[in-house]
Amino acid sequence: MRIRFTVDYRGKARRASEQAAAAVFQILNARFQAALTRPVYDWDLGNTIRSNGQVAGSPRNIVDTGLLRQSNTGPIIKGLRAEFRWTAPYSVAVHEGARLVNGTLLPARPWTSAVLGTEVVEGIEPFDYRKAFKDAWLKAFNAS
Repeated sequence: MRIRFTVDYRGKARRASEQAAAAVFQILNARFQAALTRPVYDWDLGNTIRSNGQVAGSPRNIVDTGLLRQSNTGPIIKGLRAEFRWTAPYSVAVHEGARLVNGTLLPARPWTSAVLGTEVVEGIEPFDYRKAFKDAWLKAFNAS
């Protein structure tokens, strides 16, 4: 008697990769959104009256009207890739900084870079997405 048994490790690994990536992308998006609300961003332009009537000094979070946070489309996941978007018209200016028409320089508040660990922002802990992916991949691979 002969028994042949074949395991499609390539397919199994690919499925585990896609499951792990989808899980990590969701966590990353939540971390990005949370970073917007952390009161860790220096602001040397004085106090600001926010739309809710509160005075924002320095350090402060990024949220004023909530439009930037609400403009997040969530991760757009395509296999092992994801795109994270904030569609508020000023989202790039907030993240990268900008010079206004009157010459005022707005400081950069790089919330995604802080979460990814590519830029240090005191008070925002970088997310170890590589470890998270590895752990999620192993779990998915072993479960299938």
